[in-house]
Amino acid sequence: MRKVFVFCIFVLLLYSSIFLLHGENVFFVISEPWQKIFYRQKQTPVSQYDVCEDLKIENMKLKSYRAENETLKEHLDFLKKSQDKFVLANILGRRYESGFNWIIINKGEKDGISPGLAVVDKKGSLVGSVITVENSISYIRPLLDIHSFITADIINFSDDNNFETTSGVIQGEYNLIVKMKYVSLNQKVEVGDIVITSGLEESIRRGIIIGEVIEINKKPNAIFQELIINPLAEQNLRIVSVLLSAN
Repeated sequence: MRKVFVFCIFVLLLYSSIFLLHGENVFFVISEPWQKIFYRQKQTPVSQYDVCEDLKIENMKLKSYRAENETLKEHLDFLKKSQDKFVLANILGRRYESGFNWIIINKGEKDGISPGLAVVDKKGSLVGSVITVENSISYIRPLLDIHSFITADIINFSDDNNFETTSGVIQGEYNLIVKMKYVSLNQKVEVGDIVITSGLEESIRRGIIIGEVIEINKKPNAIFQELIINPLAEQNLRIVSVLLSAN
């Protein structure tokens, strides 16, 4: 009799559960502990994947920092040898507007930068010159820009160790090539000659490397020869040095 009574109570409780839960969540209630165990087991591989991704990201960051430190070291090595006063700057971006090509850096007037100063890469090759300065940023006009004009020299050495200076003006064209214009036809120039700044600009010293001659064009009846110059500055720049005026 007692067993019958217990069975009736069990059936009554089961019926009540079905009635209260509308019969749709009974299986969920009964199986919930097993679901939790199964869910935790499935989560473990996902967590391991996330850890691997985090490690990859950290590794990439470390490689980026290492590359940046190497670049900074090369800048400092060159600047120490040249004894130039300088300001190191990061490139924030580039802007093309109304035919003008600018490089934007994160240093400005408060850092001692002023218009006309030379900007070089980690090996000391000329990147361009500062055009506009704001309080905390500056705009650089690269050599390839058609509005860039910088006086330049080529030093030619003869067999008897005498030298002759060939002068001209460096100008970019269509953001693709750099030309040296207004070079006298009487001047001897050879492919491979190195072009440097002349020092005639007020804020750009003499001797900064611009590039090398890769082509010589002499047109009939022209009074000047035109040289195609291969700029030696890096193209994919992240850090530059602004050379401060010695005055």
